Amino acid sequence: MTNNKQSISGNTNKNIFTKSASEIFKNMRFLIPIYQRNYAWVETQIVQLIEDIDSAVTLDTDIGEYFLGNLILNKRDTLSDEGYLYTNEVIDGQQRLTTLYILCSYLGITFDKEALRFEARVQSNQTLDLINEANVNNDGSILSEEILKGYEIIKNYFLVHKIDKEDFKTKLTKVKLVVIYVPQDIDLNHYFEIMNTRGEQLELHEIAKARILEQITSSDDQPLAATIWDACSNMNRYVQMNFSSDFREEIFNDNWDNLKENLKCFGDLSTNNNSGNHNKQMKLIDIIKGKGDTEENTGNTVSENDGERFDSIISFPNFLLQVNAALSKENDETPSLDDKHLLQSLAWVWQKNDDESDVDRETRAKDFLFQLLKTRIIFDRMIIKREYEGKTLNEGRWSLQRVQRYGKRRNYTADYVHMLKESENKQLKVLQSALRVTYVSPKAMRWITLVLKNLLNENKEESDIIQLLEDYCRESVRKSDYKNKRGFQIEHIVFNYLDYLLYRDGYEDEQKQVITKLSNWEFQFRNSIEHFYPQHPLNGDLWDEHGELNSFGNLALISVSGNSKFSNRIPEEKAKVEHIVNQSLKLEIMAHITKKSGWSKEKVKCHCDEMIAIIDNDIRKADS
Repeated sequence: MTNNKQSISGNTNKNIFTKSASEIFKNMRFLIPIYQRNYAWVETQIVQLIEDIDSAVTLDTDIGEYFLGNLILNKRDTLSDEGYLYTNEVIDGQQRLTTLYILCSYLGITFDKEALRFEARVQSNQTLDLINEANVNNDGSILSEEILKGYEIIKNYFLVHKIDKEDFKTKLTKVKLVVIYVPQDIDLNHYFEIMNTRGEQLELHEIAKARILEQITSSDDQPLAATIWDACSNMNRYVQMNFSSDFREEIFNDNWDNLKENLKCFGDLSTNNNSGNHNKQMKLIDIIKGKGDTEENTGNTVSENDGERFDSIISFPNFLLQVNAALSKENDETPSLDDKHLLQSLAWVWQKNDDESDVDRETRAKDFLFQLLKTRIIFDRMIIKREYEGKTLNEGRWSLQRVQRYGKRRNYTADYVHMLKESENKQLKVLQSALRVTYVSPKAMRWITLVLKNLLNENKEESDIIQLLEDYCRESVRKSDYKNKRGFQIEHIVFNYLDYLLYRDGYEDEQKQVITKLSNWEFQFRNSIEHFYPQHPLNGDLWDEHGELNSFGNLALISVSGNSKFSNRIPEEKAKVEHIVNQSLKLEIMAHITKKSGWSKEKVKCHCDEMIAIIDNDIRKADS
């Protein structure tokens, strides 16, 4: 994305012009051809689009506009399945365009529902029609689940973040798409080939690497610095596994789970490093082009390939921002976790102050790299990952483990073991996963900063992190005003922290164990607030939205896909759908009550009072 397109704004060429996001579907009709894939954007991409637009009006632009990207079209007269004539065949940008259609429909922006059609995809078109007509309650029709999910994600994001629809519509008038028509005689197959092989723009973290490494003048230290950076940048392996075996033996302790005790700074690493001698300084352009000398990953490698076994919950640019935040002083302004501001956030590492020498700046760059490595080791052993192995090879499971050396010398391999006692490890894993599924945007993952900062500065022992994160959750729940909120106003942290408390402590009903303490239950990604007694029941009476319908006692948090199939059933039917009920421990209790004696307004009130009391008691005990 860019915001520097003044020449395009003034372009009078009818084959290239700009169109505001709020007007894109007015007086234009778009056809997504059959060879394009169906709608496939997921929550991360949809939320990123909303956040980019929401922050657009604060961007410094000469003409007060924010350019969202290009929309590449081919002029071709095509009749849709309904007989409408479409002249704009979408070549590139269809995922963003479809998301804008869903977003504009949710905001109530008026335009013809036929403004966007999928060629030969009836379900997708029917779903777009329902969304445009604000009729998204699934009546049993066969619809596009992906498009419905997109609508639910947008709706929930606006409700949870309390975004004013009218304000957002105003912002859309300043958000521009660059509409580009390809020449009519172009070979589209050749065009796609060019698009798929074009070079990628340099990423911000690569620029940051270049600027930091350029500060290091020692020919011996330059390759070491690059090696540390590259090892830390591969987030889907434990950092120890990103070094050559010889170098790993030099800097890590016998168990591999931490640096050797005598390594206190970059200079200590340099003394242990056997990278060899180099006789020229790395230049910025060489670093950017990847010409700098770095240690090859030679020597004995571990027999386990963990590169496909684990997934980090954040990317390397986001990790860099977490390190920056963890290193900040208490009285500093709250550091940004927005990766669009990565270079501004890290500029202090390489920018020269008036009263310092080049040596001072080099020392600061080396210190940052040493702290980067230290923080990455802490991150790997104390922040959850997704693990894909055995029975969970496809869907994955939450994992909280440290790497440990296993085997005999020259044939060492990596083993993965709990960092804490088993019960504490399970508790911390579920607590962190509650936070992970609550705060899905990396910009909102302040809880990671809290863990890293306390362990990096040795303010806390690793066993203290449970208490630290529980306190963080309690404060978030307090701030949410959970006792006075209803329906979609209730923040997700309230549902998720309650489920964590039920997991931690268990739940009994008349001495019958309903929720087993510290079971093998796991959090899933859930972002849809479900009305257990439905808003639009297929059978049964309508409940007053100002009464028990929107009470906390009648609500649970489930996945969007679960909600679309589940929402209009009556509670007695819902209670039998175990794979959805099991997504939430609160929902398991609601299903238990329903199976036992039905679901009524009185049951909603009692359940609400009981669940609120569980939260209240936890907060009260922590305060005492």
